[in-house]
Amino acid sequence: MLLFGLLSNTALSQITVVRSDFGSFGDKVLYAHDTTVSSIISPGAAGPNQTWDFSDSVVKISANYYDTAIFGDVTTNPLAPAGSNMSVIEGKDTQYLAITTNDAKTIVPLGPPVGGVFVVKVMKFPSTYLSEIIDSSMRLVAGKPADFGFPPVLDSIIIVAKININVKSDAWGNLTTPGGTFNTIRNKNTVVTNFVIFGKSLLNGQWSVIQQQAQIDISYNWLANSQKDAVAEAKMDSLGHIKEFKYKLNSIPPPAGLENISAAGISFQVFPNPVNEVLHLAIEAKVSSDLDIKVFDISGRMVKSSDYFMKTTSAETSIDLRELNSGIYFCRITGQDFSVSKKIIINK
Repeated sequence: MLLFGLLSNTALSQITVVRSDFGSFGDKVLYAHDTTVSSIISPGAAGPNQTWDFSDSVVKISANYYDTAIFGDVTTNPLAPAGSNMSVIEGKDTQYLAITTNDAKTIVPLGPPVGGVFVVKVMKFPSTYLSEIIDSSMRLVAGKPADFGFPPVLDSIIIVAKININVKSDAWGNLTTPGGTFNTIRNKNTVVTNFVIFGKSLLNGQWSVIQQQAQIDISYNWLANSQKDAVAEAKMDSLGHIKEFKYKLNSIPPPAGLENISAAGISFQVFPNPVNEVLHLAIEAKVSSDLDIKVFDISGRMVKSSDYFMKTTSAETSIDLRELNSGIYFCRITGQDFSVSKKIIINK
């Protein structure tokens, strides 16, 4: 039996999503990602007045890593494709958008040998239950075999790249994640991409398919009013199971073992934060003591350590973080009867 998609006993009103519910320049949305989702977890059924409970207590959703979606101004980005007016950067991925009060289109740059961009509509405003988008984009390039790295056994090459997208608001209802409870509409997103290479024979001048590749990607996202972006997203595998689940958070909880055991008798500040190279610590304590300073990554793995003896009750020290990659970390100071942690961000 599915854990989700059950009809709610509480009457909800379906929402309408408009442009102002999405982010603008400078907005940031914090996400937790679970990439080890149990196969018993389902996105649930379509329909009105649904209840989806992805809370820790029900399905043991646990974050493998955290990331921040940052809404940016493309006028300062020389790599932004023509026609885009906003970017959303999340980790190593950048999505370019052309967004207006009526709709949002994604602009996807294509690498060689095709080049150019795909432009497809992914959202319309206003959007509510049973709203639907059907759109497509195609690129066609032609040339000689040498232009595309093929051996000269053919006369000519044509490459066709096409994307078809269907976005349907197939459900609405109450969504609960470790990040909170929201009144939402759910979109089912189906994206089909096809790449076909045609070759013209030198012998008879006939065209034939010499290479073909197709891919289908299905995902669900839950939208709520005034949340800047999706409050949750489920990416599906080819068997219809959730392969990755991400959800919005207001703050990042420290990894297991990095909770503040006791902050009595000591406090510390870190600067600069975000940090690029060297992190400085300003420590205040009631008595002088030996301190154990450790830095942990988001998984709880220790990546840096240092010992420090406070000769006075107020002191400053530093720790070199140049060898660490960009990301979210925790700095923990431990003494005889206390342990206190702070989140730090390395930004290179």
